[in-house]
Amino acid sequence: MYGLDINLYAEVFGSNRIKFFENVLSVDSHRREGELIQMCGRFCIAASPGEITDLFKVFVPTVFRPRYNIAPGQMILVITGSAAHMVEWGYQFNDQKRIINIRSESINEYISRTDSDTTHRCLIPASGFYEWKQEKNRKVPYYFFPPSDPLFAFAGLLKQGKTGYQAAILTTEAMPHYADVHNRMPVLLSLSDVKDYLADGDIPPSIELEMHQVSSRVNHVVNDDPGLIKPVNEGYKQTKLEI
Repeated sequence: MYGLDINLYAEVFGSNRIKFFENVLSVDSHRREGELIQMCGRFCIAASPGEITDLFKVFVPTVFRPRYNIAPGQMILVITGSAAHMVEWGYQFNDQKRIINIRSESINEYISRTDSDTTHRCLIPASGFYEWKQEKNRKVPYYFFPPSDPLFAFAGLLKQGKTGYQAAILTTEAMPHYADVHNRMPVLLSLSDVKDYLADGDIPPSIELEMHQVSSRVNHVVNDDPGLIKPVNEGYKQTKLEI
């Protein structure tokens, strides 16, 4: 469970909630060949503040800049209604590792079991995200992106932490083909879906995605440049994922 000690939840939330948090927070990691793999651990937002303002109709904080290799624990842009903020990616409890994903199927129950006054739905704007597929004896990075839209939004959940607000990305069952990489995938919202989601609407179907293999340079968080999202070679054929 991302290295988290479940006994910590008993202390913070009460022992009767241990099973609930195990179910909601741990499902989006899975074991392959004895190794624990977590999903959607890096993403990209290749957009200027002006582009985000035009599409989401919000004022973007001056500290925001385009990013191509965003990792858990870093500051990310989130949108709540007509406001945008920079917050930490991932819920952190004491010195334990971060929870970056939450099951969309359990979002209402999760909010009801926590402090609903400090837990809110949010949007996390993005251009695409990375996943690593096990191929023989190595993990190969792939970039997933919508073919027709420069920006979309992850469905997110914003929560007040000890050091400020922190956000997690909601997940759902993987669409065909994506399941070859992971059995879960992030909830992806088109621009036409964002208002309904923020108004506590149902989780919509995922948007169409394409994917291509990218350089292993993305493995290192110090690398953060536009070259990371380009196909690993010009001859690589992009793959369209069927919904």
